[in-house]
Amino acid sequence: MPANTKYLTSSPWKRASRILVGLIGGYLLSASFFLALAYSVTAYASVLVSATWGIFILWMLLFTLPFFFEKVWKVWLLYLIVELLFLLIIYMAK
Repeated sequence: MPANTKYLTSSPWKRASRILVGLIGGYLLSASFFLALAYSVTAYASVLVSATWGIFILWMLLFTLPFFFEKVWKVWLLYLIVELLFLLIIYMAK
């Protein structure tokens, strides 16, 4: 059964932007999350070991998230704000 055309993106730039924010932004966000978690707890080695699979699982969740938003720029802004928050946590923990 084909998809309903009113739910499909007509612009290839929007589709490419959603894929890029999911691919690059999702990976950076999930990696910085586990890095911030490792710096904020005392048992950082166990967090880094569990990050091997955790980054992949979180990355796949963050990869699909942009497709649920109507406006792509909101996802870019959300990922940027959360990424800056994680980077601030990493900076303060060092």
